[in-house]
Amino acid sequence: RYGEGARVAVGLARRAAQESMVLLKNENDLLPLKSVRTVAVIGPLAADKANQLGSWAAQGRAEDVITPLEAIKAKLSGAQVLYAKGVDIPSFEHEPPANTAGAPAPTTATGVAAAGTQAGPTGIRDAVQAARKADVTILFLGELAQMTGEASSRASLTFPGRQQDLLQQVIATG
Repeated sequence: RYGEGARVAVGLARRAAQESMVLLKNENDLLPLKSVRTVAVIGPLAADKANQLGSWAAQGRAEDVITPLEAIKAKLSGAQVLYAKGVDIPSFEHEPPANTAGAPAPTTATGVAAAGTQAGPTGIRDAVQAARKADVTILFLGELAQMTGEASSRASLTFPGRQQDLLQQVIATG
């Protein structure tokens, strides 16, 4: 599908991403995950292909994206992976005007038009139950690709929607 130049570029981008990650704290040598039996993968972006591309996707294709959920299942094939979406991320149209700066970019501008997300259990209660059953919980929170970029950045640094509630209730499970 891609030429040699694209393969080289993807390889360089992957290497740059790996080398630029910073671990702030590795309490009790939790990482890398090795002998974990059950992992809860929680959040509206865990299984979302389209929004992994971001607002400057250009020719990026959602079908080429490996989601965090897919990657964790592949890397921890011996573990039980529990998935809960938890909450949806509301689009600009559903947020109070004070949290927006401009209109959202059309999905065609992000290169992710008509790309869906994987279905899974929804609701904070489902996410909390998954976290309670797991040895380790990993959350994937943030904003939609259309919430950044020209004429569509948000004016607030808070999580859109009920993601903060989701985070706090999952943390409360210990």
